[in-house]
Amino acid sequence: MNEFDKNRGDFESLVGKIQSTSSALQEDARLVINRNVTTRAWLTGFYIVEYEQHGNDRAKYGDKLLKRLAERLDDKSFSLTNLKNARAFYLTFPEVAQPVLHYLMQRFGKRQAVTDLFLLPDSQMLTKSQALPDFSQYTSEQEKVSYDGFAMMTPQGEVMPVPQMVFDRLSYTHIAILAYIDDPMKRAFYAIEAMRGPWSYRELQRQIDSNYYELQLPSKEKIKEFLMKENKG
Repeated sequence: MNEFDKNRGDFESLVGKIQSTSSALQEDARLVINRNVTTRAWLTGFYIVEYEQHGNDRAKYGDKLLKRLAERLDDKSFSLTNLKNARAFYLTFPEVAQPVLHYLMQRFGKRQAVTDLFLLPDSQMLTKSQALPDFSQYTSEQEKVSYDGFAMMTPQGEVMPVPQMVFDRLSYTHIAILAYIDDPMKRAFYAIEAMRGPWSYRELQRQIDSNYYELQLPSKEKIKEFLMKENKG
């Protein structure tokens, strides 16, 4: 009798199989939901910034744009607060464009569907939009990546969270908190440490409120060394 035949009548084996399969699929569902929420928010922020730069009536509405947009959409998921968060998300994490683009291509399977979502006529226009970042800044040809893949050093010597990891490992609630940290180094520190923790969004907020960044590391060079450590030791 082979191992499968011996185990097929084992009740505990049955329980284990059901539990492990359910757990794996639930985790996958949470990941998909989070990626959908993050993608929608990033694209919403992108659309707003693109409109602000090119809209014919932008001068007429000015700062009232988001309020007018919230009223017109009439959906609690697009409240004024949520629209502000989406705009802040895009402006502070423009580099998430790449993982968003890859995710959309996986979901829709056609590049045309992706370029339609980016409000651009063809793939070549992705590099011409004033609202989109310079993709060449965020290629895999970086000088250095930390041991865990969460932090990277840009050619300009700045440390930032790896965009794909931000997309994969942080919930949109985490991102909405981080988006309002003005200092890029401080924002990178909390983003990377939240992934390494891993911290819940409540723990992230608690660490920010307790000034963990300011208390633990005395200088930007020390921060860079800490974030770019090559091994767990």
